Amino acid sequence: MNRKYKAAGWLLLVAAVLLLHGLIGRTEAWAADTPASETAAAETLMVVSGGKSSYVIVTPKAASEEVESAAQELRDAIRKKTGVSLKRKNDLLTITSKASETEILIGNTNREESKAVMQDVPYGEYAIRVVGKKVVIAAWDETTLQKACEVFAEYVQEKGKFGRLTLASDYTASGDTFKGVGAIPHYEDKGITTQYIDLADGSCMLYVANTSRGDFVKYVEGLSDAGFTEFSFRQAGKMLYAIYNNEETILHASFNTTTREARIAADKAYDMTIFTDTEYEKVCEPTVSLVGQEVEVSTGWIYNAMCLVFRAEDGRFIIVDGGYGLFSVNKLYKTLRSLHVNDGKITIAAWIMTHAHSDHTGAFQTLSNTTMKKRIVVENFIHHFSTDAQHEAIGSAGTSQKTRTAMKGYRDANIIKAHSGQVIQAGGMEIEMLFTYADMEPAVLDEMNTTSLVFRVTARDNSIMVLGDASNRSLNYLCNIYGDYLKSDMVQIAHHGYNGVAKAYEWIDADVVLWPGGVRQFYGREGLYRIKDWKFNKKALDLAEEAYIAGDDVYTLILPHTPEDNDTVKIYDGE
Repeated sequence: MNRKYKAAGWLLLVAAVLLLHGLIGRTEAWAADTPASETAAAETLMVVSGGKSSYVIVTPKAASEEVESAAQELRDAIRKKTGVSLKRKNDLLTITSKASETEILIGNTNREESKAVMQDVPYGEYAIRVVGKKVVIAAWDETTLQKACEVFAEYVQEKGKFGRLTLASDYTASGDTFKGVGAIPHYEDKGITTQYIDLADGSCMLYVANTSRGDFVKYVEGLSDAGFTEFSFRQAGKMLYAIYNNEETILHASFNTTTREARIAADKAYDMTIFTDTEYEKVCEPTVSLVGQEVEVSTGWIYNAMCLVFRAEDGRFIIVDGGYGLFSVNKLYKTLRSLHVNDGKITIAAWIMTHAHSDHTGAFQTLSNTTMKKRIVVENFIHHFSTDAQHEAIGSAGTSQKTRTAMKGYRDANIIKAHSGQVIQAGGMEIEMLFTYADMEPAVLDEMNTTSLVFRVTARDNSIMVLGDASNRSLNYLCNIYGDYLKSDMVQIAHHGYNGVAKAYEWIDADVVLWPGGVRQFYGREGLYRIKDWKFNKKALDLAEEAYIAGDDVYTLILPHTPEDNDTVKIYDGE
C-alpha cells in the first residue's frame, strides 16, 4: 500500500476513535443522573433528552386567553429548567396533518386522550395523566386548569435538569379548586359552556349555557345511573325543575326553556321531611296574618319592617321574616300566642328569611337572644343568602352572618338552602319556591333586594304570592319566566311599596293586597311620599277588591278568604 494512503488511514482511524470516545463520553454525561428504573422506554417518557425534545404543547383551537397564558407559563417553566423550548400549537388537524405521538395536551382538546381523561375528572377538579406517550392536563374550567398547569410546572422545577426531563409512565396528579361541585355528575352536551358558582352555605352550582330541553331531560333521567333517586320533576311556566338525591347530596336542577340555560345546584344532604310532610291531624283553621311594623324612631324616621305569619291546619306556624328589633319581636310573639292552639311550646314548621336585610331578619336575631327562644321550637329555617363577597361588592354586607349564627343556635332545626322548584309541605299548607338569586347566576348582583326570595303559599285552595323585597329586576324575571302562572288570590306588595313592576301585578291579578308598610307612607302624610299612587302600586290596588295596610296593626284572615265584590278597592288601614 502506498505510504501516503497508510498515513491517511491511520489518521482516519485515530479520528474515528476520538470521535467515538467523545460521543460515548457525551452520552454518559447525559445519562449519568438517570435512575435505572427510568432507562426503560416502557417505564419512562423522555420529555426532554440530550438537550432536545419532540414534544409539542397543544391547546384547544378556541382556547381562552387564560388557557393560552397557562400553556405559555408551563412552556417557560420547562425552558428555564431544561434549556429546551417546546413548540406550541392548537389542536387543529387537517387532511394532511396528523397528531404527534408526543404531545402535552392542555384542556379540552380534540384528542382522544384528552376526552378519555376528561370523562373521569369531576367538576371542580383537575387531573394530570400519562396516556401512551402523551401528557394530558385536564380540567373542566379555566381556574382549575390553570392550577393543574402550575402543579405540573412545580414537578418540572423539582424533577427536571438541564437538558433532561423524564416522566414516569404511571405519573398522575389530581386536586381541586372548587369543593362540592365534584358531586354533580357530568353534563354531556356538545357546544355547552359551563361555569361553577359558589352559592354559599356549602351549596354550589354548575351553570350550563347553550343546551337544549332534550339534553336537560336526558341529563336528569341519567342521574339515576349515577346513584341518585328522583324526588320530583315538574314544570312551572317556562321552567323545568327536578330534584334528585342520594345519601350525601341533594341536586336541584332547573332548565330555562327560553334562554336554554341549565343550572344544577348541589347541597349536602339534609332531612327532607318538610317536602313530604302531607299527613297531619287538623286542629284549627289555616290563617294568614299581616303583622304591622310601623314605628317612629327617635330620629323622626318612620320605620317599616316585614312580618307575615301563617298558621297551618295542624297548629304549626310558618313565619316570613319577622321585622326588626325588640318592638317587632314583642309584636310577633304576641301574634303567635294569640293564634297558638296546640299544647306546649309554639312550633314553627318553617321560618323563612326572604333576604339578609335587618328589617327582615333583625327580629329573629333579637328573639334568639331573649328568653322567648325557650318557648318556641323551630323545625326548619329556609333562606338563600348570597356569599359575603357578593354582599360586599354591592356595599351592603347585610346581616347574613349574624342570622346564620343565630340559626345554628337552634340545634334541632334543619337549615335549608332555598331553590326554585322546591315545594314545601306543612300541615296542609304548600309553599312553592319561585325565585332565588341562583336563578340569575352568573349575572352580577346589583342590589341586596335582588336576592329576596319569592314564593307562593297555598292553603285550602287560597294562594298568597309572597314577593318579599323583590327588586324590579327580579320582578321582570318573574314576568318573563312565569307569566300567567303567577296568578294568585292574594299578593304581598313588594318592598313595602317602594318599588315594583306593574306587569307583575297584572299577571298576579290578586283580589287581596297585603301591604307590609306604614299608613303614613301609603297616604303621603307628614311630607312623606304618597306611594299608593305610584304606577305599579296603583295597578295592584286597581285590580284588588281589598287592601290591608299593615301600619302598626295585625290583620288575620281565615283561609280560604273570599273578599266582597267592590266597585273600588276597600282599604283597611286601622283607622
